Amino acid sequence: MRKTRGDGLVYRPTYIDERMGERRIVSTWWVQYFVKGTRFRESSNSQSRPEAEAFLRQRLEAAAQGNPVGRKVGRTTFEDLAKILLDAYRANGRRSLERVEDALGHLHRFFAATDAGQIIGDFIARYIGSRQEERAPQQRLTGSSAP
Repeated sequence: MRKTRGDGLVYRPTYIDERMGERRIVSTWWVQYFVKGTRFRESSNSQSRPEAEAFLRQRLEAAAQGNPVGRKVGRTTFEDLAKILLDAYRANGRRSLERVEDALGHLHRFFAATDAGQIIGDFIARYIGSRQEERAPQQRLTGSSAP
């Protein structure tokens, strides 16, 4: 059966053993695939080719659904995003820094060690529901104080 173009590649890299001077093959299978013109290469963390092929299929399916892919996916946490936001507010001298810090305090209690990729629709809806149960005051989107 012939592979179709765009299915990616499953391979085992080689290296030169410095002591013996011989070419060796790594025991772990790696995958290579392209998403929107960007090449991704990562270890499948498996010594089984079928498992590596399944890993590659998972990555390609995630990319086809528009989900982020790559080794670093899932490593960005809510705390990372909050730190980036606070750093930007401080660097730009934003007057609303205190308000953002207050809001992040509420968010931190709910999202604490959550991966950024998991903070999507259902999770956000649960947060809103929990804040409504606490009878938290609703914030206005406009700067107006009129009802």
